Amino acid sequence: MTEPSNPLWGFSIPTTPTQKNYRPTHRVQWHKGAMAWDMSYMSTIGIFGKENIVQNILKDIGLTQESLWAERGGRWRAGVVHWSGNLSRKVKNATQPIGPATIIWNPSEATESSEADKPPRQLLIRIHPSAFSETFNELLRLVKAYKPRPYIQDLRHEIGSIDVTGPDATEALLGVLKPYDSSSKDWHASSFEGLVGLRDPASLLLGALLAFSIVDPRLKYPPRKVPPPDPETDYLSQRRLLESIAVFRKERASSPYQLLTATSASKPRNCPLRDLSTVVAAMTGPGTPLEPSSADPPIPIMLLASRNGDESWIQDPGRSFFRGSVSYLCGIA
Repeated sequence: MTEPSNPLWGFSIPTTPTQKNYRPTHRVQWHKGAMAWDMSYMSTIGIFGKENIVQNILKDIGLTQESLWAERGGRWRAGVVHWSGNLSRKVKNATQPIGPATIIWNPSEATESSEADKPPRQLLIRIHPSAFSETFNELLRLVKAYKPRPYIQDLRHEIGSIDVTGPDATEALLGVLKPYDSSSKDWHASSFEGLVGLRDPASLLLGALLAFSIVDPRLKYPPRKVPPPDPETDYLSQRRLLESIAVFRKERASSPYQLLTATSASKPRNCPLRDLSTVVAAMTGPGTPLEPSSADPPIPIMLLASRNGDESWIQDPGRSFFRGSVSYLCGIA
């Protein structure tokens, strides 16, 4: 762990594992179980402005692939999926790499206005803190060349994240995250609840994304285990899982994500754990879940499925297996 007097990227971060958790964590990651760790030190940058101007800025920082701006990249620009790749900047006549990043568009409201009257678009850039200063300064330099000038936000201390990996990562999330509204109108929440039995998030569509609001997990403490269906006997559950996975490939209109709106991020959620424990003990018995009241606002979150490949774990160098992980983004009040 780095010393508070000498932080790494502005945070106290563990740099080496201990002997007693080194082997169990690797066993959990690849065989059985799930492993979660705090990734809130990852930096987040927000861009808000006219869509054509924001697109030009993204091209200036390395997003020059034709597929991103053609019909194939329409789902990404609509905010249905996220994109992960490398950013770069131009230095004289050369291109200098910055680092890997994840970019998420916020869906816009469906309007029939002309190109000039379209509402501004918003997106998030998630990047490693070691490359934050270079990326932020490059964006500040680029926005000065456009009018109207896009708005750049430093969201490092506004959005936190947790990475969960392992065969039981989805099961762990299903036991902790309870949608605030699981009605059929919110297909993000209903699709998440339909992933019971998913052993590997890498089987989802590349760049899969779910954004919805959850109940404060402390109201449902302790979390209940969600038993996965038996693949050899429970054929109906397996069919529902396949249908839920297929939903990610359908064209669906999405409304703006609550996590990326200023109104939801500014809602107060300052309820100390001690006060909440007193409320739970007074209203119900120990271990009894509480239903959210008007004093418990929904907590907006976003789930990103990613694919991680590591050939060092494979004996045959000609084969590469991918193990999926889930990134859990949430607002910090």
